Amino acid sequence: MKNVRLDKDLFIKLMTFLKTWTKMAEMKSNKVADILWTQDMFCGKSDFAFNFEYLFCDPESRDVLCDIIIEAMDDTETDWINYYIYELDWGEKNDELKVYEEDGVTEIPLKTLDDLYSILTTKKSNN
Repeated sequence: MKNVRLDKDLFIKLMTFLKTWTKMAEMKSNKVADILWTQDMFCGKSDFAFNFEYLFCDPESRDVLCDIIIEAMDDTETDWINYYIYELDWGEKNDELKVYEEDGVTEIPLKTLDDLYSILTTKKSNN
């Protein structure tokens, strides 16, 4: 087992908070951008929504929390947490992107935070 310093409950609690914080910021910024976009006030709707995200969720603070979790879970080399968040969109794209055992055949589930915790606390896998 790796040098993990968070138990499963705390890991899931922190990751759920991070996900909620991130998703709420995205939702609020998109909503504001939609309102202002319909008023023909700005020309780059997606850029505008992204900029508004900074008002609702300081990305640096969010990144610091993510870095703390990564360090506490000893995931600095394998980078499973970032893969789960950014590539799998919090596990929602697990049907498109698969993770396999070293044999390249046996699929490892990575849809939930429980699945992620399992990967982080057991053997290494290849994605």
